[in-house]
Amino acid sequence: MTGASKGIAREFAAAGASVVVNYASSAAGAERVVQDIQARGGTAIAVQGDVSVPADVERLFARTVDAYGRFDMLVNNAGVYHARPLETVTRQEIDRQLSVHVTGPIRMTQEAL
Repeated sequence: MTGASKGIAREFAAAGASVVVNYASSAAGAERVVQDIQARGGTAIAVQGDVSVPADVERLFARTVDAYGRFDMLVNNAGVYHARPLETVTRQEIDRQLSVHVTGPIRMTQEAL
């Protein structure tokens, strides 16, 4: 299970893994990754879920097991970041970053265990 925006999902699929491409908001981006993996003979599905939302985390793992019968590996690579001057960053943006970068991986790892 891995995020959709980078090439790591393709690398795991090329090595023979069946991949769950997780995305929070970019369904089109995730589907492009899945289609690319499938075009190369790999197995992949896209599943929407925000790692900062506990119900989404549970659903991500449930969909993984539904699709593949089991879960073997987690890649915690979800992230959000907007480059701009620090003095313009809002408290809501800070909270969002902490929930995705800190709390999200903890929840994902707990669910994996």
